[in-house]
Order: sequence, then C-alpha cells, then structure tokens
Amino acid sequence: MRDWLSSDGHYRDQFDVYLRGGHSAAISVSRWIDQQMPRVDAVRIVQHHWQGDWPRTASGDIDQQRLLTSAASRRAGAPAVTALETALADIWQQVLDQPVDDVTRSFFEYGGHSINATQLVALISKRLNKVVSVAQLFQYPTVRALAQHLDAGETVNAITLPLALQDFIERADSYRIDCVNPAVQSTRALVFLPTASGMPSGYLTLISQLTDIRMYVLSMPATQQPADSLDAVANEFIRLIVQSGLQLNNTTLVGWSMGGVIGYEMLRQLQDESSFLPALVMLDSGFAEGLHPATYEPPFQQLMFAVELGLDQEKFATFNRFDDEKEKLNWLQQFLSDNGIEVTQMKLVQWCRSYCDRLSFLAGYQAAATNIPAAITLFKADWHSHGRPHLGWGDANSNISWSSVTADHQGVVRHRDVAAWLQQHCQ
Repeated sequence: MRDWLSSDGHYRDQFDVYLRGGHSAAISVSRWIDQQMPRVDAVRIVQHHWQGDWPRTASGDIDQQRLLTSAASRRAGAPAVTALETALADIWQQVLDQPVDDVTRSFFEYGGHSINATQLVALISKRLNKVVSVAQLFQYPTVRALAQHLDAGETVNAITLPLALQDFIERADSYRIDCVNPAVQSTRALVFLPTASGMPSGYLTLISQLTDIRMYVLSMPATQQPADSLDAVANEFIRLIVQSGLQLNNTTLVGWSMGGVIGYEMLRQLQDESSFLPALVMLDSGFAEGLHPATYEPPFQQLMFAVELGLDQEKFATFNRFDDEKEKLNWLQQFLSDNGIEVTQMKLVQWCRSYCDRLSFLAGYQAAATNIPAAITLFKADWHSHGRPHLGWGDANSNISWSSVTADHQGVVRHRDVAAWLQQHCQ
C-alpha cells in the first residue's frame, strides 16, 4: 500500500492497495486497514487485483513503480464517445456515487453488485426507455458493451424469469422450481440448487453467460423449517424435479457451496430409486473436516450470509466492525434499504439464524461409502481460504472428476471457465 500520510501529516485522499487472492485477500486487507487506520473511510481505499506474479526489480524487491504505472493507466480509462455511452455513464455515476470516466471498466470493478444493479436497470428503463435486465447487465458489464448491445437491439438467452435479489426474496417462502427461460428448447436441462440461504441468487452471473440451454432454479424457504435436514431438503428437491417432468438422465444439477452437497445427497437417494441419474456439477462444495473450523463459527457465517444478500467486499470491514449479531443485521437492513430492498429486522434475524443452522448440516455430513454411478464434476477454487484441498471428499467417491479454477469461493460461481464447461457439456 502507498504511504499513509501526505506531506502535511494528514491521511492521503486515496490509498492504492494491490492484492492477489480475491475475496480472501480482500477480507484480510480490509481487516488490517480497519485496525491500523480506523479513521480512513473505505471509499478512499482503491483495490487493484493483480494477476500473476508480482513484478520484481533486479534486486528481487516488488517493483512499486510498475504497480503505480498500471494503476494510473487503469484510472486514465476510455471516455464516452457516443450519446448513448454518455447517458449510460451518467446513470452509472448516479447509482455508484462516483465518477465513471472509463467506459471499458466493468460495473463490478466500479463497486457495483447485484443489489445496485437492480437500481441501474430501473433507471435505464426510466430515462432511456430501453428495457435491460439484470442478467443482460451481467453479460454486458461495461458502458461500452451495454451501449453496443442496446444499439444492436439484441436479446440475451431468452431469460424471462426475474433474477434480481429482490425477486428471489419475494419467492423465499416455499420450496419451488422455476424455469428461467421457458422459450428455449434443448435436449438437456440445467437445474441450479440453492445454498444455505435458500435462494439461488448467486448464480445470476453464471446463468447470464449460458445460451440455448433450458435452465431451472430451485428454492427453499429462507426460514428453516422444523423438519429440515440435508437429506429432507434433497428429498423435497427430487420431488419437485420429478413433478416438473424433467428427464433425470438429461438433467445436470449445478450446486455452489452447500448446494453441491445437496446435489450429491440427491444422487445418493436417487440411486436406490431410479436407474437413471442426473449429472452433477459441484462448485467448491465441501463438508465436515474438509472445511476449516472458522466455517462453523457465527462471525464468519454471518458475513457469508450478508455476502449472499449482496454485500460487496468493500463493505466487509464495516460489517465486521460490529461484534453483536443484532448490530450487524441492523446495519445490513439499512444497507439493503439504501439499495431499494426492504426486509424487516425480524425476517433478517430468522434468515440469518436459518442460514447458520443449515451450514451446521455440513459439519456432520458423510459421503457415500461406495461410488455413485453418475457423472460428477467438482470445480475447486484455488483461492478458497476456508476449504482444505480435499474439501472433505477424500477417496469416498473416486469417480469425481476434479478441475481447479483460479478464483476464490465467491468467484468460482461466476467464472467464465465454469460457464464454458457447462455450455460445452450440457447442450
């Protein structure tokens, strides 16, 4: 990080932080800054994610000048050229509350997330009279790309199911299966399984990268039911899939985090009932001793719950500053309200505690003693800070095909390599 103080002894207007390691590194840096410089507003901290090895000088030290030059070139950016780019940049600036002077920089690099993405598309519709979905924003995340898409009048993936966080919250009261793109006809179907939150909102970026594949999302009540257990959840999802008329042998289940373990449990139950099993793709899914003890501790679980409700990494330090669960959820409620999502304090408390209780299912889970005769693929995040290399699977199921992805736990579910694999294998 650059020098803390300017020549007059005051904190600088901006701090440039260079890091590798995705969310895990960002969490550590944010905590360190919060401890060392509590008077610094996180907005003044600019994080630069460096790809590859650190640049080195001839003596082997980190080449700070190359880091600074890289950051300066990124800040220079590309200005808006067309009237539509200018109009979109103005809307982005209002939503993001910062200058948008590079139309080739991603909405998410500017600090955007799934929550204020909803605000953005609403403003585009209101001011420009152009219909844009959140899924389209995820597929065209820069001002320039989105402007070119709107000028061309293209459609994206025929997605008709509303996929913004607010839409999932409104459906968070029951077990259900919803088709994302019913107009699409395909031989195979993808079914996305929810995490411990009960909502499949984490798949939005991944879904937006896929075309010509019929897709479904499964949801369960955000508030845990008395009879809930991992095997009961899996059984309910099997019932919904069968009732929907999906052919199991032409279906691929996709589960991120706990969703992958739910998918594995579904296969374990189905192997005793059906001669046809769906394929399963697990995204950084682990359980029991495959996850570090911190995974089962309330502070970490509360942070992950907030992340699933749209908390971006720049706010991690602020959220973690509160020791009490009630204070954290009060702050989270205001954060959601500021972004146009109204949730009562009582619901947030119930949802958070349900989320933590469901994660406890993973602590006692055990993989099948024998191989399940299904095609199972597991994408392991290289930067998973709270998962051990084996993620708990060990040799329990030797027919699992492993692939590594250069991402953290949150990044694997958005990674283009995962989307490319699904596109290739599920058409």
